Amino acid sequence: MAMLDMRSASGPSPIVFRPYLYGERAPYWNHKLTASFEGLRGEHTAGDIVYAVLQGVAMQERLVLETAEHGEPAQRVILAGGGARDSRWNQLRADVLQRPIVVLDDRETSLRGAALLAWGAMDPDFLKYPPDSWFEGNEVLPDSSVEAYYREFMERFKVV
Repeated sequence: MAMLDMRSASGPSPIVFRPYLYGERAPYWNHKLTASFEGLRGEHTAGDIVYAVLQGVAMQERLVLETAEHGEPAQRVILAGGGARDSRWNQLRADVLQRPIVVLDDRETSLRGAALLAWGAMDPDFLKYPPDSWFEGNEVLPDSSVEAYYREFMERFKVV
């Protein structure tokens, strides 16, 4: 299925999906929040709904990231796991987050991370090695032309 770009769609307005299927932790800490589709109309297609779900998850990631940053923006975001295998979603995430994303190549990222923690416990000087040498991956750069769009979209996305 081709990913749709709702920013340039001539059809119905974009759907806002809030992915709170089981309530939400950060930053709302509210187990009573529920998932929702805002703006869903009969003209929307199944592809529009899929895109809205992926975009909603990316928007939630942005909300959590911005909350965690406390005014000190992250230089990049590192992704691993099954969800990081789709290049179209990775580009959407980079665009929503407006941060470069590094998609790790290593299928055993968790194992490598555990080994690094163990190594650090035995040798505190291990931090002198730059993190870039620990993992390798492909970088996905955000499209800066959509920054204003996603800043405005975030205002629609946030729970008031």
